Amino acid sequence: RLVILVKRNNSAMIDFFKKLECDLDEFEEASVIRLEFERDTTNEEWLRKGEELFQKEEYKVATSCFVTAEEFGWSNWAEGRYFLKIGDVEKTKVSFRTAAQIFYNTLEYKRCLDVLSELGNVNQRWDASDNGILDDALKKEPHYLPRHDTIKFAVLRKSWDIIQVNDILDVNLSSLFRSFREDQRLKDVVSKCTMDELNQLDAILPNIAGDVYVTQGKFGKATSAFFRGNDYESAKGLFVKVSSMAIKENEYNDMLTSVVELWRKSDES
Repeated sequence: RLVILVKRNNSAMIDFFKKLECDLDEFEEASVIRLEFERDTTNEEWLRKGEELFQKEEYKVATSCFVTAEEFGWSNWAEGRYFLKIGDVEKTKVSFRTAAQIFYNTLEYKRCLDVLSELGNVNQRWDASDNGILDDALKKEPHYLPRHDTIKFAVLRKSWDIIQVNDILDVNLSSLFRSFREDQRLKDVVSKCTMDELNQLDAILPNIAGDVYVTQGKFGKATSAFFRGNDYESAKGLFVKVSSMAIKENEYNDMLTSVVELWRKSDES
């Protein structure tokens, strides 16, 4: 290949070569170029350089280093991160899946789990075809993944048997459950909340807490939660429903008080 040496941050030189339609989207370090033209460079040196560039998030150049080092799990992982960086999600998923499979085949189960975890962040709809290597890698390294990743996989795969109330109340995990509001399995878990836990849920996922309040007949708290969760349709529907029900006067008054208090705060803001 042709190598052009350009001084770092020299805009005049960069503009000149861009006018010649040279590909300058990503620069390679001079040290990488030197390694490339030294015939006695070992695979281990290429691997170390690739890992160094990987940590610096220079994924395109790192990919080349890993390929030369014949570390194809790493090269596909780096390539996937590069595609993600430029916004090509479909190519990202292909590269990550290839990397995970290679790491699995070479018995590098921790790396396999690392890549599958990143794939889970990209692929919000889990592909059942990935279950085989994930399950086996988890058996080989049962304590490797942090709880966050374990729960993330459980949610993506809809494996609710390991999900507990504390997982839903974890602020680092709670966003995973927002889209499952209508799922009966989530409702079954949050129905077991104590009063303290329900108060925490109210602060993190108010609409889900509001649904629990409705089942408990706490209509004032439910309306307040729906308003804070910006679910005005549920708040309106509940207000209309309760207005037509033969409920205790104090429950109706509690509901009106919640609405008035929210309006007051809105006026003050």
